[in-house]
Amino acid sequence: MKILKIKYESPYLNDNKVACIGFFDGVHLGHQELIKETIRVSKKTSSKSAIFTFEKSPKEVLKKEKVAYLTTNEDKIEMAEKLGIEEMIILEFDEIIANYSIEEFMSKIIYPLGIKTLIFGFDFRFAKNGEGNANTLKKLQSKKFSVIEIPEVIKEGEKISTTRITQLLINGFLEQANRLLGYDYKIRGKVVRGYGNGKKFGYPTANIDTNDYVIPKKGVYAVKVIVDGKIYGGMANIGNHPTVSEVKQLLLEVNIFDFDKDIYGKVIEVMFLYYMRDEVKFSSIDELIHQMDIDRKNAVSCIDNQKNI
Repeated sequence: MKILKIKYESPYLNDNKVACIGFFDGVHLGHQELIKETIRVSKKTSSKSAIFTFEKSPKEVLKKEKVAYLTTNEDKIEMAEKLGIEEMIILEFDEIIANYSIEEFMSKIIYPLGIKTLIFGFDFRFAKNGEGNANTLKKLQSKKFSVIEIPEVIKEGEKISTTRITQLLINGFLEQANRLLGYDYKIRGKVVRGYGNGKKFGYPTANIDTNDYVIPKKGVYAVKVIVDGKIYGGMANIGNHPTVSEVKQLLLEVNIFDFDKDIYGKVIEVMFLYYMRDEVKFSSIDELIHQMDIDRKNAVSCIDNQKNI
């Protein structure tokens, strides 16, 4: 896949591309409808398929808020390529671009890219104060530049959105979130030094740097873990060590089944399959270990059931 990063002005290209535009955080089923339409039109017109996205959330740039994401740019690129997209255009969004008028955004950013068909969701907005929208783009289309609007995608009675999925994750409705994503939610991060307590109890854990990901609800999960391209079963805990030595920072710790390699410093992926139980403060270490034995059995059962589906 070709990756094109731009800022302030796009290079002039004439490669006859079809592109969908949006932030695409999560690359959920709603986003996937835009991507499918992009690929369909590109094949029909013998054009290149592309995604136009933004490096940072407008909330992070304009409101100076710390934003938690469902997917990093690296995740988006990987998923878009798997779905069949040929090019990813990433706009380095900042305050200057946020203040572009509709005319500036189109003339400096969109038109030079050689986009012949632009595909967008019904609620897409752009330019200063979000003044540009679906109706604006429809009015701007011409013989050289056509547009396609994708209506909202409804599942389980509600519109699929990044906000909805985020709320489901932080409230413990993992399986519902995964259905709206169209895949198992995952966090990709570096293995960092932890407290070493898991090893003492017979359950060594890899402690993951969660970066800016949305962190699911505290508790114990059945997971799959990708290490060096190989998939392992496991169980993960998101919490604060209430039984052993409570800490303020929320930790993601993963016990990888049948695995004993040193992976400190490696980047691994944790895919969340099932939410098994809440984090609990036990009355003793023995009680904690007994529960961990039960958790492992439950996690193995969950993973085996998924294989059989």
